[in-house]
Amino acid sequence: MSVEAEDIADLISEMRAAYAALSILPVLINQPDFSDYLLAHGLDEGTTIRLGRKDGSYYEGLDLHDSLRSAAGHAPFNRMQLGMIFFLIFSIVGDRLKDENYFDKDPLLEFFRHVRNAVSHGNAFNFVGKEPTRPAVFRGFTLSKADQGATMFFEYMLTGDAMDLLDDTEEHLRSLP
Repeated sequence: MSVEAEDIADLISEMRAAYAALSILPVLINQPDFSDYLLAHGLDEGTTIRLGRKDGSYYEGLDLHDSLRSAAGHAPFNRMQLGMIFFLIFSIVGDRLKDENYFDKDPLLEFFRHVRNAVSHGNAFNFVGKEPTRPAVFRGFTLSKADQGATMFFEYMLTGDAMDLLDDTEEHLRSLP
């Protein structure tokens, strides 16, 4: 296996683990005693999220407790939060695959390319010109011109399908010479 393919396969593995770790956040946020836990650890009302700036100062415009109250019990927010992680994964891994010219242009990697483009451009398939020009196939999915404009996440594919795509892509990359 090429070093690049192995690196990207390792990146997929790490990002899947990060997804698993972060997926617990909606569960924690929705626990009735979660606010008490934060208070017990010094994160009282008025605590803001502190983000460093390049000049050494801080952005502190996000109130932690207000943000958590907005998220708690709000299923669309929880779904969006978990979906955003997939957007990042497919964008980052897709960029790495693009840098390697999608290796062998296998239909699986061609499918991944279109998923990456969809999540990077408004979460919808936007085929330009004669796209898709090569077979773009993953398990029971086959992309065609008819999918133009389809919403990628939560309509065309669900998160379990996305995880399968990551698994299959990692396996494919590890099989390359």
